[in-house]
Amino acid sequence: FTLELVLTSNKYIDSEVGLEVAENWKAWLASEMGKDSCLAVQDALNGFVSALDFHQFQVSENLVREMFTGIGVAILVALSVLIIVTGNIFVGIYAAGSIAMIVIWVMAMVP
Repeated sequence: FTLELVLTSNKYIDSEVGLEVAENWKAWLASEMGKDSCLAVQDALNGFVSALDFHQFQVSENLVREMFTGIGVAILVALSVLIIVTGNIFVGIYAAGSIAMIVIWVMAMVP
């Protein structure tokens, strides 16, 4: 007995929506496995039901979150270094702001 799940869609699904679909799938599968006809194979089947599509939603969410964290840390370090090197807080903030705007512009150009 094999159960295979393939997600198909004609549009892009955001990772937040995909994670919601994954949770709904898990809830539906748990309710189905609790029915009379599936109780006998519940332990044997649950370990083999998975979908790589659901995993991709989690990976996408983690990549975006870590990207924003990394950029934030880099800008804060750059601000600190620029303030120390220039010796002027206003020039340091202006330079760090310029770097931040360049990074935001480059990230906005990435599809």
